Amino acid sequence: MRLHRRPEISRSESERPLLLGLGNFDGVHLGHQALVKRVIASARGLKGLPALFTFPEHPQKILKPGFLPSLVTGLDQKLFLLEQMGITDVFLIAFTKAFSEISAKDFIRQWLVEKLNVQTVFMGARARFGYQRMGDAKFMEAESHRLGFSFEKIEPIRIRGKEVSSSRIREFLKKGKLRAVEEYLGRSYSVFGSVVKGSGRGRDLGFPTANLDTGDCLLPPEGVYPVRVRALKIKRKMISEGLEDFSAEPQGAWKEGVLNFGKRPTFEKAKRSVAEVFLLNWQGDLYGQTLEIVFYPQIREEKAFLNQETLIRQIEQDIEQARDYFRIA
Repeated sequence: MRLHRRPEISRSESERPLLLGLGNFDGVHLGHQALVKRVIASARGLKGLPALFTFPEHPQKILKPGFLPSLVTGLDQKLFLLEQMGITDVFLIAFTKAFSEISAKDFIRQWLVEKLNVQTVFMGARARFGYQRMGDAKFMEAESHRLGFSFEKIEPIRIRGKEVSSSRIREFLKKGKLRAVEEYLGRSYSVFGSVVKGSGRGRDLGFPTANLDTGDCLLPPEGVYPVRVRALKIKRKMISEGLEDFSAEPQGAWKEGVLNFGKRPTFEKAKRSVAEVFLLNWQGDLYGQTLEIVFYPQIREEKAFLNQETLIRQIEQDIEQARDYFRIA
């Protein structure tokens, strides 16, 4: 997948028509997938570039300084999912304060027409863009006629009358409703996490764990979960100024495990929740690797134990429940 950070440079190198979807695409849920499929199908028919325009960070980080938005998917996972669907090019534009002040009219003229020479734009029917979110699908359609490109509005996907959205998925996650999350995503809920150094307490207890940094991703409520895990190799290579090649390649088979997410209250209570995973029937060093972690329904909530021996017995029970869940010996 090609990541364009300076489209006025990289776009000039291609004469192929550009079919462009607009959005944040957090979660790459069923509604996003409907838009992406239309982009890809249209590009195939025109022998064009199936591409998206999005941001490396959540816009609210700039609009609300100090605010830390919770994401359904981090950037690497979002790009991985989009590439798996068939997107070849992503215009990954930094959302700065100056960018946030561009009017909807100027965004269309300066970016879509002058810099990108877009042939067709695809956008969700509820999407908003431009300064103070003044642009909408009706405005985009009018400007497309005036400026000479095509526009296609993508209607939302509904499940039992409810519109599929990233905000609704976040609410499901906060309540631990993983089955509902899976239904809205069209796949099991997972996150990418980097394995970082921990306290080593799991190893001392006899259950060595990999401590995970999942960035700004929202995790389900604190507790113990059966999980499946696989390693990924993330590769980035600069092609030219403002143009980067990105890939995320799974490494090896899925492994089953048990994940604890919480503040470890039996010992010194951590200031923030920590995710750590113990893999079943496996030994090795995962430090420094990127993992994809798939969550399944919670085994139990996190709680404090009277002593280390009681905690060890509970961990053994958690492992047996995970084994039963995955039906492995």
